[in-house]
This record gives sequence, C-alpha cells and structure tokens, in this order.
Amino acid sequence: MDSLRAVAVTTTGRFAGPDLLQVWSSDHIDRLLVNKAQQPRNGATAESRGLGWSPADANALLTDFLDELVYDMTGGGRVEIVGVSGNPPLDHEDARVYTTAMRAAADATLPSIKYCVTRDREFRCAKDLDGHVEILYPDEFLTLVRRSRAALAVGGMRPRSH
Repeated sequence: MDSLRAVAVTTTGRFAGPDLLQVWSSDHIDRLLVNKAQQPRNGATAESRGLGWSPADANALLTDFLDELVYDMTGGGRVEIVGVSGNPPLDHEDARVYTTAMRAAADATLPSIKYCVTRDREFRCAKDLDGHVEILYPDEFLTLVRRSRAALAVGGMRPRSH
C-alpha cells in the first residue's frame, strides 16, 4: 500500500509548497514495468511473479499511466541509460535504476534533490554509492513528503514578528 501511496503523492507535481516533485523514468524502467505487468501471477520467485496482464494491457500501463505521471502530472522526463553507476555494490539491474535517478533533471538550473524510492532491501542498504541520490523505502518517502508539507503549513500559520 505504501508504494501506491508514494505514487499518489507524486501526482500533484509538488513536493511541499512551491517545490516541484518530478517523476523520471528510463527505457530500462519502462521495459521493467511492461515485463512485470505481463509476468504470470504464480511465478516461482518474486522476480518471476507479475500481474499476469496481456501485452496490450501492459503496454497501456506504460502509455496511459507512467507516461501521464512522468510528463503530464509531474513535468518529469526520461533519461537514456548508456552506462551504469553503482555497480558494484548494486547488481546491474538495480544500478540501471540508480543511474536513472542520478541523471534525472541533470540539466536543471538549480541542482535538484534526488530520491529513488524502492522496496528492494539490498538496494536500499547498499553502501558507497557514488551519486547524490537519497534511497528511501516508500513509507520513508511518504513520511518525508508529509512532514515537509506539514512544516510549511504550520509555518504559514505562525504570526510574523515585526
């Protein structure tokens, strides 16, 4: 549920106050999304289990949901993954996701704060990664956004000193 809630808070396109919250993707993440949607529900391992959707429905998830979230709702974008960062300690697949986070909004005028939200424990606990990306579990991301929004709301209610 926390993963769905984390996605839901991004749909506003705002982190807290005027601060933008953009969602970024890559060709790797796009392929992974479609693949997981098509994998059978009853796979032998977590890596081989998915939603059991048809190829058409899986592709619609990409175009109707992820594209809308990335571009329309949050103003994010896609990065091209040529080489990877973070391998080791991350495996090659996780390093591709990490590289997506590192390269997101790379041409922004002001340096952005980058979060990579994952339920993957090994990914979350990886040490000595070379980028400036905060890796969070979905519940940690939700707490961060909620606290940031609450702090701004409370700060706006305080009387100003003259």
